[in-house]
Amino acid sequence: MNTAEVSIEMKTWGRARRLKETVIAAFWETAPNLRARLAECAERDWRRALYWMDVSGLALYFLDRIENLGLEDCLPITLLDRLRHNSQENSERTASLFREAVALSLRLKHKNVEFALLKGISLCPESVLDSALRCQMDLVILVR
Repeated sequence: MNTAEVSIEMKTWGRARRLKETVIAAFWETAPNLRARLAECAERDWRRALYWMDVSGLALYFLDRIENLGLEDCLPITLLDRLRHNSQENSERTASLFREAVALSLRLKHKNVEFALLKGISLCPESVLDSALRCQMDLVILVR
């Protein structure tokens, strides 16, 4: 690897790190400060950061915060569309999981089976105000 490749790689890493720091800062920064930080982020950096945002569980919370601050115009439209699409899918999946949890709970109670719902749906509202912001794929049930 020559020095030019190392330099480019370090610049890319620096931009990626700044973008991640901006995403995290979105949860406490004021709208004007966040607008300035978001202006420094290029679309290609967002594309690279999407996987991290998804696996960290921050993507839907980040979208919610950006929308609450009225900063949607600071994001590339492709990113905004993807986040909104993911949010809609997650809302539908969460509603379906909730219906399934209710049906399963009723069946288990009817059979006098002791159980507890864990994680996900059970976190709302104490830990997660809106369960549709938490990316969840399944139900976790502890059965005695």
